[in-house]
Amino acid sequence: MPTPLVKSLEERRRIVIYPTFDAFYYSFYLEGIREVFGECNVHFSYEPFPALDSSCFAFILTGTSNRRVLIDAYDGAQIRNHVGIRWSDVHGKVNLVSSQLPDKYRAQSVPVGPSFPVLVWPRSKAWLVAFRNYRATVHGFKNAREHFANYRRQYRYRLPLSQYVPGQVHENYIFHSSTLWPEVQASSANHYRAQFMEACKSVKGLCFEGGFRFNSSAVGDLATKYREFLETRSFSHPDWLEKTKASVLVFNTPSVWGSHGTKLGEYLALGKAIITTPLSRELPAPLVHGEHVHIIDGSRESFKDAIDRLLRDSRYRNRLESNARNYFLQFLSPARVIERLVASEDLTSDPCRTNR
Repeated sequence: MPTPLVKSLEERRRIVIYPTFDAFYYSFYLEGIREVFGECNVHFSYEPFPALDSSCFAFILTGTSNRRVLIDAYDGAQIRNHVGIRWSDVHGKVNLVSSQLPDKYRAQSVPVGPSFPVLVWPRSKAWLVAFRNYRATVHGFKNAREHFANYRRQYRYRLPLSQYVPGQVHENYIFHSSTLWPEVQASSANHYRAQFMEACKSVKGLCFEGGFRFNSSAVGDLATKYREFLETRSFSHPDWLEKTKASVLVFNTPSVWGSHGTKLGEYLALGKAIITTPLSRELPAPLVHGEHVHIIDGSRESFKDAIDRLLRDSRYRNRLESNARNYFLQFLSPARVIERLVASEDLTSDPCRTNR
């Protein structure tokens, strides 16, 4: 039987998560909570929360302050859940633009930076949690099929965070695979990605692999416009990860609605030399040109100059790689994100906490 002191510590460190959330996109933050607090301290319950939907991820760190946290990882800078923000003490947003927030929300809103889905639960555990959270609902699911599908996507299509580490780079090889989006959502992203691929293909002696993945919503004139960059093969996520690790450099640009794409987070975790157009959403700390990333203006010449420099200047490329990885570890890893969001709480050691 726990002593009063142990019982007090367990209560103080209890994490209560609102069960209606997208288990695919928010798996990143579940991983962070497990690392920081240990899975035995994680519980799911509707009781302490208002009615929220799956567009956000909400949790409470119980204790003297009962810190209430809301995370919004979806595309776009707009506010998706006013009820959740009013309820929360801290609002972490991936695609934050502070100037677009109502004044009353600015003090509690912080940029968490790009994230990406990871494998948190294997198949059997994923289904157990999915069914338990579904049966416990008191507010109802708008789409039960989507709820279960997201748990399935998490274990079927993603890899553990431990796989997101630098790999062996091939100096004459560049890999890029991205989605061709409808122009209304990501016209500049399509344009810049095509410019990058064109520049890569123009370099003699360089092996380029990849292209645009076909999107069923991007048909007709759009598919015709970018037909020379369409990729007919389909890369599994493990394949994508291994090929990206091998790529001597990678390219990033704001994605749908100007958002931080998941690839930016993955590239930083993998310690890649990143060429990027200017970012339009806030970050926990600046990504500095020449230190963490190589920023270009998006002109044809800027693509050619950036690729040429990174191919011939290995010292510069290695500096970008090292600093990109360090930036991820310092600011964007799941554990660091969670620690910042609950920064006022005591994060001392706990028997359940995962060693990192």
